[in-house]
Amino acid sequence: MFIYGHCLNVLDLTAAALLLFTLAAVIRRHLALRHIPGPFLASLTDIWLLCVMRFGDYRQTTASLAARYPNSKLIRYGPHRVLFSDQHAIPLVYGTTKPFPKAASYNTVSPYIPGRGVVSTLLSSRDETQISAIKRHIAHVFSTTAVLEFEHHIDDSITQLLAALASAGPQVNLQHDDTPLASRTAAVADTSRGGQIRFAHWNNWLAAPYLESLVFKNPLLAHFARPELITTIAAKRVVERTEKGGAAFAHADLLDRFFQAQQKDPELFSNPRIVALALAVVHGGTETTAHSLTILFYLLLRHPKSLARVQQEIGEATFSRFPPPYTEAANQLPYLEACIKEAQRVQPLQSGPTEREVPVGGVAIAGTFLPGGTVVSLNKAALQLDRSVFDPHDRYDVHEFLPERWLDGIDAAQASLMNRTNFAFSHGKRVCLGVHLAWAEMLKVTASLLMRFEVQLVDPGCRLEVKRGMTAIVTGRGLPVLLRERV
Repeated sequence: MFIYGHCLNVLDLTAAALLLFTLAAVIRRHLALRHIPGPFLASLTDIWLLCVMRFGDYRQTTASLAARYPNSKLIRYGPHRVLFSDQHAIPLVYGTTKPFPKAASYNTVSPYIPGRGVVSTLLSSRDETQISAIKRHIAHVFSTTAVLEFEHHIDDSITQLLAALASAGPQVNLQHDDTPLASRTAAVADTSRGGQIRFAHWNNWLAAPYLESLVFKNPLLAHFARPELITTIAAKRVVERTEKGGAAFAHADLLDRFFQAQQKDPELFSNPRIVALALAVVHGGTETTAHSLTILFYLLLRHPKSLARVQQEIGEATFSRFPPPYTEAANQLPYLEACIKEAQRVQPLQSGPTEREVPVGGVAIAGTFLPGGTVVSLNKAALQLDRSVFDPHDRYDVHEFLPERWLDGIDAAQASLMNRTNFAFSHGKRVCLGVHLAWAEMLKVTASLLMRFEVQLVDPGCRLEVKRGMTAIVTGRGLPVLLRERV
């Protein structure tokens, strides 16, 4: 009886100690950033952010917070999470020289491959040494030169896209997964919906990465889980290519380039790593490009003056062939480029937090010291509406779609500031590797479609339904349009 009572006392003391330790940790985390304004609940628990990401609109919420605290460049959105809207801090946090490491929220993007475990991707890796090693082998694959080398693949897809639109017309939907724009832009077959699932998972769990890892990447639980379709498809493609000789197989695409890297460093570029890289291309490239194009066409069709100027610019251009070569389009279509940038500003595809971790020793952002371990993220919603950046001369309302702001009366320094602050493809050392490929696709597809067809909305008053989380996903009825082939 004495021993039993003694054991209970020990358990009680242990439980009390754990409770006190937990309370002390919560209080310490709350007090460390108590001088930074933000929702009170967010200062106590990450449940606030979890609810915003799952049930709310992160971009609208963070824009509202910026409006609520107009005199603060810092806003607290978690016990150890801080949003910043200081444009001068972007190079410090996301730059090329000693950028802050990615936060644990990126772990939720790493796929779990049965039999291999968790494999980090270009997007999710938090190991800067590893990511630098990977980039040394494949960065050239995404360069402008490389894009030009396999531009014929883009041209083939555009030709098929236009043929599909011509046969499907005159009324087509530019976004539904089974329609031409979505399916042809997502060049890897059968992966479009899988990409949306992965984005949704990232959105739902980024606020609780350790819980996500316990639930979805626990080897015991994962053994009974059904693998994601997109992961299964990517793994199957890698196996098929391996059976045909890997890099020796004459197939000049991105997968072939990954196998070439495997020949140089088999340990770093294992088959699971190649699967993860393929998934990153689908998630961060084809899927996002398709939605970006839909948003761009919606904004152009809702703004007839901008559309007319784009069409005039395309009509006056002299291209050597059709579809127009990337270099010629980039040189001759500056207003279309401005439209793409403006669409990325007013309807950004990447709208969720891009979290980084303050290194040991802490750092000052916007004149306020943040201790090491604090998670920080750019408040894109606030900065993309910053008048000092996007309307410095009081000519172009930051709330309106006005591509002219990117061309009229700005010097090189202002243009650089606008591009950096727009943050469409991230910034610095971890800038999106596929930026040149995505830019080529958007320019060429838009120009080609408008050269071939006259396009108008089925319902001129329609509103594009977009679900905003980590990425903006076009939902609802998509974008119904009427097409008429030009004579």
